Amino acid sequence: MSATTGETSTTGDTTTTGGTDTTDTTAGETDTGTTTGGPGDALCPTEFRFKPVGPAANPRVAGEWHDFDLATATALTGPDGAGYFTATIDLPPGLHAYKLVYDNGGEAQWVLDPLQGRRKYVGEIENSGIKVRDCTLPTFTIGSSEPERPAPDQGTYSASLSYVDGIAGDGADPDAFEAILDEEGETRALTAEEITITADGDVTIDLSGLSDGKYVVRLRGATQGGALGEPVRLVFWIEAEPFTWNGALVYMVLTDRFRDGDPGNNNGPTPMADPRGDWHGGDLVGLRQAIADGTLDELGVRAIWLTPFQTNPADAYVAADGLHYVTGYHGYWPIAPRQVDPRLGGEDALRAMVKEAHAHGIRILQDYVINHVHEEHQYMKDHPEWFRTGCVCGTDNCDWTGHALDCMFAAYLPDINHTVPEANAAFVDDAVWWLDSFNLDGLRVDAVKHVEEVATRNLSVEVQETFEGAGTEYFQMGETAMGWSDCADPCNDENYGTIAKYIGPYGLDGQFDFVLYHGVSYRTFAHGDKGLLHADYWVQHGLEKWPEDAVMTPYIGSHDTPRFVTLADYRGQDAEHDKGVPGNQWDNTAVAPSDPEPYDRVRVGMAWLLGLP
Repeated sequence: MSATTGETSTTGDTTTTGGTDTTDTTAGETDTGTTTGGPGDALCPTEFRFKPVGPAANPRVAGEWHDFDLATATALTGPDGAGYFTATIDLPPGLHAYKLVYDNGGEAQWVLDPLQGRRKYVGEIENSGIKVRDCTLPTFTIGSSEPERPAPDQGTYSASLSYVDGIAGDGADPDAFEAILDEEGETRALTAEEITITADGDVTIDLSGLSDGKYVVRLRGATQGGALGEPVRLVFWIEAEPFTWNGALVYMVLTDRFRDGDPGNNNGPTPMADPRGDWHGGDLVGLRQAIADGTLDELGVRAIWLTPFQTNPADAYVAADGLHYVTGYHGYWPIAPRQVDPRLGGEDALRAMVKEAHAHGIRILQDYVINHVHEEHQYMKDHPEWFRTGCVCGTDNCDWTGHALDCMFAAYLPDINHTVPEANAAFVDDAVWWLDSFNLDGLRVDAVKHVEEVATRNLSVEVQETFEGAGTEYFQMGETAMGWSDCADPCNDENYGTIAKYIGPYGLDGQFDFVLYHGVSYRTFAHGDKGLLHADYWVQHGLEKWPEDAVMTPYIGSHDTPRFVTLADYRGQDAEHDKGVPGNQWDNTAVAPSDPEPYDRVRVGMAWLLGLP
């Protein structure tokens, strides 16, 4: 999995961005909105770099700070020895929209910066976005970060960081630095033996006697002028064997349906709700118990994907069939941005579960809903302009494809409009808050193809910059539901391409392999319609289609699909073994098969899954 961040740097007194040109795009010259920053904000030197790959006369940078006025765009000078044109512009802290511009054939070409991770909309126009940090505050650049584990309870960690002063040049105040070690919520200040700070502010950290587990050092620099910097996080693990997401067995838990560890947080039946779509009592306490008793260790689980645990509404709402009423037991109807649902155990239960998981070396992925909220959500009440309503996916004049970015999954699920910068920033900030506050290890991003790419790009870059500086990767996997067609190339290029376009150094680390699921998982191992040569072909084919560093997630079933054993009950023998039955409609809910063959097929399918490259 790639954790690189291209050539963009926000450390030091100068923020830098740059890249080679990309496809010609629309200029952001109209409906520009308000420039980031305000009167009294510090102006921070911000460097832009551009390396054209073809004819590009008069290169310059235009942004919202001057209303994208081409006549006053800043000229880029160069090229230097590496072929880059550069310019430095003083900008206030914040996220600024811009485009690179050059002349070709007598026309101005407006292009996105391909080595800039962030994006920002101005009106309906997508632009590159550069995040300018507050240069009045000190910060650090990380030189080295090295955890070691020679023996149990003898873990060590060493790190070196270089101090970067605020723009005023006041110099470092080592006595005012803050250095905190966080071990699963237990915090303490680093001792004088553990941290050395030079008069210039450079820092060396040496820790020893560490037990296995996850640690975070939070370091804040300070200036002689009294400015205290934002925390720099050094995240590291002490463990017997290095962990990698590539090949890790991820166990999905729909928390409400897993194990009821605390009956005291059950509220009883929800009025009007069909019992099959109501809360069943599973909670984070029950999951912690299953981790503690070794159940998941015996299965070889290295990571847990948790369905969303934000608070969901108390009432039942009409299901997609328009007849039955269901609740938000699944977690995908959030009503509060930063609250753990008390029916799942609340904040204490989440922290205890994460702590137990980390003690077993198990990582925790939060299922993060970035496409929609429930109509009761606090943001909907406070900022209705952040959301789109009125177009329900799959209804007349609102098809799933043509309105993928603006339709609502249900009439009570407002669609988040990530072209509104304030809305996008709020949901990105919330994700970072969850990861930081509960010591989580990554995100499973829901419904990726239903949000603008600005959503996943800005989220991914913010997570990388906040948590990955010391080398620990925070896995970000997406769900982009696509299908499979039984035909030769380029028949499935749209399926592969749609999933792949969200993966990269400024995007997700990987996605669920929907093509393999629909092409192989149930067709070969459940239905038996396709053979093992078919399975091998599509495995190898997928390896050629996905980006080189992508960590894809193959699977044989999830909460969005019929149970694999139910699919395996079809064998084409008679009317009782009908492919349509596993559709799990309200009037023909599938029951557990009564003979052993479907379960045998599950075991074979799982063996195939675990043996994939």
